[in-house]
Amino acid sequence: AGPARVGSYRTNIYTDFYAAVDVIAWDNCLDQSFWFLFRAENIGLAQTTGYVLNYNPQQASGGRGQLQINRVSGEQPTGTIGVANITLDPGRRYRFVLTAVGSDFTARVYDLADLTLPLASFTATDSFSSKGIVALFNLYRGNTLTDPNAGRGDITFDNFFAAAAPPGAVAPPGTPHSVPGMPQVVNRVPLSRANFHPFTNGISFTATTLSTNRIDQAASRMLLNGEDVWPNVKSSGSS
Repeated sequence: AGPARVGSYRTNIYTDFYAAVDVIAWDNCLDQSFWFLFRAENIGLAQTTGYVLNYNPQQASGGRGQLQINRVSGEQPTGTIGVANITLDPGRRYRFVLTAVGSDFTARVYDLADLTLPLASFTATDSFSSKGIVALFNLYRGNTLTDPNAGRGDITFDNFFAAAAPPGAVAPPGTPHSVPGMPQVVNRVPLSRANFHPFTNGISFTATTLSTNRIDQAASRMLLNGEDVWPNVKSSGSS
């Protein structure tokens, strides 16, 4: 019945939605795709329809990774409608966020240590499927049965979330932490991965728990070039 695959889903039916999940471990050597199956209906062998947002660590040339949004009919891909080339480090943890509004889809991937700006973001537009479930899935992409890894997948998901509307606690392009009440930086100057920032402008940021939980400033640290400079940081606001 085709390549090995596995999925997990709730029965909630969404039209517009916000979905997010953390990926905390995977085998980077396997020819696998994983992430979201969405607006999916008729779940089953040779009959699933909808879309997939998937990451494959070996999709692009030279063994590089790639993100895709693909249309699916009869459990078969029928067209790629969005692509972003990015190679994720299996030693780090990431948060994937997917939103669907009408026929417009937006996919973002964040390093879980920096939720202020996505590492990659891309959009797609398609009207093939207007509603359905949101699922997590893993698909083995290889077709060589003599491969010792044939049919294998290895992925660990955590903190899955799906709702009809996105949480409004953090302004785009940032996103809330997957654990409610967890301290996080919601904005910073300079922006993540910015170049040529004048040192005279300094560094500033806002940290919050997005809740009534307080941040223990005495236990806070700020590492700059590997050194803790927190004793020199000027802070304000409730701790």
